[in-house]
Amino acid sequence: KKDETLVAHDVQYPSNDELRSLQRHLIPFAKRAQYTDEREFRIIRTSTTSGASEEIFNFSSHSLQRIYLNPWLTSKDASKEKDRIRKILGDGLGHVKVLQNRSLLSRDWIISAKSALKASP
Repeated sequence: KKDETLVAHDVQYPSNDELRSLQRHLIPFAKRAQYTDEREFRIIRTSTTSGASEEIFNFSSHSLQRIYLNPWLTSKDASKEKDRIRKILGDGLGHVKVLQNRSLLSRDWIISAKSALKASP
């Protein structure tokens, strides 16, 4: 709560039409409606300035199933980050999948998100 570079919210699963009217600050917490059963919670770091704290999050290791990387990373950078994260996770969290978000491959979703950004103040 003290780290202003972190934003957390439950993920919403709007249809493309609903996404167009979503408030701008909620777009990073939106995922296509087909993923509703995931009931995801996201924590996003909004800045990588040196003032950002390196807090430790306490949660059950069994609740962590996947870590998704930013879809804008290059394949090379994503591969490096996956390796780095897997080393941090170690054997105790070997069940966790480290993947790159592929939402940029969904043209309709991108068009809807752009509409929401244009419409939202």
